[in-house]
Amino acid sequence: GQNQQAIDAFKRVVALDSTYLNAYINIATCFYNMGVEIDEATRTITNIHIVRQERERANEAFSSAIHWLDQVYASPRRNQDINQALLLLYRRLRVQERVVSLEAQTR
Repeated sequence: GQNQQAIDAFKRVVALDSTYLNAYINIATCFYNMGVEIDEATRTITNIHIVRQERERANEAFSSAIHWLDQVYASPRRNQDINQALLLLYRRLRVQERVVSLEAQTR
């Protein structure tokens, strides 16, 4: 869908300029949105095996989001806007140790 197209486009941006942190944030956001969409779609499924498969797909998307966020987190080039985006997404993904660290840095 559109999230995958956006991911592909932002990956091309990263390939051209690996220091453009917003592209990483956008990739992570797309993976997060994919995970949410998959997870929400499972609410209407009654077959528990299909629900498990779909939840696994959602978790893979969330893991991919965290992977891209962690690359930004490791960058010395972060600014306040990037930190706010990281904080928001890490909160939604429940990555508590990163949330605590970022909150301490933004005080």
